Amino acid sequence: MDTETYKKQSSTKEQLLKKLKETRVALTDELCKFAKSWIDHEIMRTLKKQPDKFFSINIKKRKKLKAKLINVKETVPIRVAKYLDKDSLWMGKDIAKNENVHKLPEKIDLEFKFALGELGKVLAAFDIVQIRYSDADWIKDILRKNQVRYNNYIYIEGCAKLKTLIENYIALLKEYHQVNESINHLESEMRAEKIEAWWEERR
Repeated sequence: MDTETYKKQSSTKEQLLKKLKETRVALTDELCKFAKSWIDHEIMRTLKKQPDKFFSINIKKRKKLKAKLINVKETVPIRVAKYLDKDSLWMGKDIAKNENVHKLPEKIDLEFKFALGELGKVLAAFDIVQIRYSDADWIKDILRKNQVRYNNYIYIEGCAKLKTLIENYIALLKEYHQVNESINHLESEMRAEKIEAWWEERR
């Protein structure tokens, strides 16, 4: 086995892990900001789409609705950070294969939609939307103990910084997996050489 190559690859792996961690932090921060602007847009879109339901709410309840919606918007970064704080979301080869730069990688996208679920709950509490088990913008996910999540596409094409961070992260992750595979191959060679050396010693 080429010991020098193994050392270089191991060093490269550590450097890539550091860069991945830094990019992940920056990406999570940007998603927290994006979530607040998305909620703003979604509130307006939903209420304008359902004006009769909105105006059927009396003025006193409208004040409560607004206060709850503002609270959902202001606290969403906490939920986004919580749902995305899982190493298993960020290191999979499926993320490295993501080719649609207009959307988040699938697993991250799903957790992001769970983080938005509080908005659906508030809108449903005031009878503006319905939460179902399928075929609706807001659903209860039976695979996640009926947690509420958004159930439609979330596009990020208008967010240049977010897109760049995702592209950078995916590029780093691809390189990381390539280096890791190379290290695994070298380690297999090392084990084989040790077995051969052990066998030769007893002859």
